[in-house]
Amino acid sequence: VIQAGKVPSAHTVYRERLQEIFLKHDPAKVKTADHLLQKSGIGREHDLYLKVCNKYGVPPEDEFDPENDLEEDFVEKDIATEDALQRAINSVNGGKVKWAVL
Repeated sequence: VIQAGKVPSAHTVYRERLQEIFLKHDPAKVKTADHLLQKSGIGREHDLYLKVCNKYGVPPEDEFDPENDLEEDFVEKDIATEDALQRAINSVNGGKVKWAVL
């Protein structure tokens, strides 16, 4: 599982992507994701991912880029957090509360 604030390795990201595909299309292979990635070699994670996507007819995500992907992920999480906070504020007394305790 990728933790917020930590830079995941390509292996970690692609393991999760592969496991998600296997879970939907071939659950018996979920546990093989690590082995397949190790076998494919460092730097070839995306190539393996593309092959698996092709095999199961899954549209592939873009290649993992630690710098850009993490920045976009944090921006999306910040927006989601702000939206959730605003909904919580609005739900208290019909939105009449001007403060919230975090």
